[in-house]
Parts: sequence; structure tokens; C-alpha cells
Amino acid sequence: MSELKTNRLSSAEVRQYNKRLIFRTLLQTESATKQEISVRTHLSIPKITQVLNELTAQNLVQTSGIQASSGGRRPEAFCVKLDSYMAAGIDITRHHLNFSVIDLRGKIVVNQRISEDIDLDEKFYLRIYNRFMQFLGEQSVNYNKLIGIGISLPGIISPDNDFLAYSHVMQISRPFDLRPLRDSFNVPIAFFNDANAACMAECYTGHTPSSFNFLSLSNSVGGAVVIDRKLVSGTSGRAGEPGHIMIVPDGRQCYCGKKGHYDAYGSALILSEAADGSLADFFAGLRSGNQSCKQIFNEYIYYLALLITNLHLWSDLPIVLGGYAASFLAPYLEQIKAEIEKMSIFSENNEYLYISSYHYEASSIGCARYYVEAFIDSL
Repeated sequence: MSELKTNRLSSAEVRQYNKRLIFRTLLQTESATKQEISVRTHLSIPKITQVLNELTAQNLVQTSGIQASSGGRRPEAFCVKLDSYMAAGIDITRHHLNFSVIDLRGKIVVNQRISEDIDLDEKFYLRIYNRFMQFLGEQSVNYNKLIGIGISLPGIISPDNDFLAYSHVMQISRPFDLRPLRDSFNVPIAFFNDANAACMAECYTGHTPSSFNFLSLSNSVGGAVVIDRKLVSGTSGRAGEPGHIMIVPDGRQCYCGKKGHYDAYGSALILSEAADGSLADFFAGLRSGNQSCKQIFNEYIYYLALLITNLHLWSDLPIVLGGYAASFLAPYLEQIKAEIEKMSIFSENNEYLYISSYHYEASSIGCARYYVEAFIDSL
């Protein structure tokens, strides 16, 4: 913290800042001595000692052994108790449920994907609650250690976080009340758009640029805009809807009922339905030289490159590809870049294109990570 910023804060705020700083520093390493923490944070040993005592009393930090000495007393090392608290995420789609539990470092403790048709009816709330509690029981996860559960859905979440305001995918045209689902649990619950949640997972990794466009290539195409690692929601909470950008006037019909939207050309279903519903089988066919798969994929890449080119021209921001389909695209990244180069009016190396670190579990991880970050910020 700079001297100028420090002078603007009260002593209590400075102590809280130091506490978060030391805790995050420990999260970035397996263990560290007070001297190592001091080098990384530029804090004095007495301040570090005070904070470590507080974190230990809160059951968040523990000693991890004695380090080798370079002369004098052997230093004691400290580490975060990663299993002291956990956060969970539930990704609800039309045909799947994905459950994730992560530790305080954001690492996956357990994850499970279930194929199941989900209807927003009177049985919805109890069905989700029972499935999730069954998952925790089967995975031996202590429910009492959960600091929060983030829940993602394909659609627009109301500003008050109480309703799924609109969702073509879930086949609703008026707000669906999510409060009974929140009331089913006795831990904090927050709801997120699925693409925003997947994008949040990328924001927290630190592996992507601080500002970017996120493109979620799943059974429906979603997206998000990130500036300085913060989601841009827009006036009505609808910022980042690339699936409904028109790329072919009067073209194929989108699931929303309009024609020519990118989703009708870029949905993962276009690929999976060509291989009996399996993306893995489609890409296996592509690798084996199946001509039908090759033809479908070449068209898929053409329209993907078209959308990426337009997004980059408009925003001049890097593009991160996420979602189910993106998990298979790494071997074809150069092909995508070559197609983009044909369309681009600028001479550049296309190094603005990235592939997400997460795949099927991205949305559940992202909304779980929200609670980990909120917990650390509360220290």
C-alpha cells in the first residue's frame, strides 16, 4: 500500500488491509515464514506476527513446520488451512446440473456433472436442493463448512437477485421466483447468469488479461465484458450477449425466434448433434478425417472467426473463448487465427485470442469463487 493511500485510511482499515494482504500472500504459496511474508508484503515482522495470531485464532492459518536455518533460530512456516471453509457452485442448465465445491485457494475439491432435464415448475426448488444435498453426502463434504453457494442459470437475473427475469433456454417469458430456492438453504445464496459466472472464473485466475470479452461456446452462446477484472453489466444487466448478434441477415432461426443470430451458427449443439449428441465423438471424428465432421467444423470456424473479428474491431479487447466447445478448440487455435486474419483489416498477430482454463465446470466454479473472494474481502 502506498504512503498516500495509507494516510487516507484509519488504523483499523490499515490493519484489515494488512490482514487480507497477508492471507492472500499465503494463498499464493504452499507455506511461508514471517521473513518471506515480509519480503513479499513489505510489512514489518511485528505486524505480520499480530496478523498471523489473529488468523490462527480464526482457524484460517496454521503452522506448517520448521524451515532450515541459515544461522540462528530456525524459522517457523505458516500455511492456510484450506479445508477450514469451502464454497459451492451449482450450474443449472436445461439438460444438466453441475455441482462444484472449492477450497479457499479456489481449487476444486469435488465436482460432478449430472444429465437431467430441468423444468422451472413447482418441483424445481426441492429437486435442486435434494440433488445438491445428495451430492454433498456422496462426496463426504461437510455442509457446515460452506461459506456460500452460488447458483448460475441461463438467462437474465433481476437486479435484486430474486428472479430469473427472462430465459429463452429455460422456456420462460416472465420472471421466475428464485427466492424459494434461496430459502431452502441456510447459507448465503446468490444467483448469476451462466456466462457471467463462467467469466468470473477467468477473472479470478489471473491467467487472462485484466480486460477482455468473454465468449461462452456452449449449447447456447453467451458472453460477458470485463474491464479491470470487473464485469460490465450494462444499463439493463444484458451487456455481453454475443449469441444474439446478427451475423447473417434473414439467416437461420435462432432459438429466440429471430433469424440470423450467431447462436444459430455457433452453438455447441451444431457439433454434438452431428455425432449423436457427443462433442467428444464429433472431435474424435474430426481427428480421424471424417469429411462430414470436417465440413461442419470449417463452417463453424468461419462464423466463429467472423464474430471474433467483429468483437475485436468494436472493442479492441482480447477475446477469451470458454464453454463446452472451447475445451476442444486448443488444437485448432491456429486454424481459427488464420480465418480471423483473412477478415481483419489490421495487420496483427491475433495474440489477443485465449482459451479458457475451465470447461464444463466453469459456471459452477465462477459463482463459488464469488463467495471465496467475498469471504477474503471480509477479513
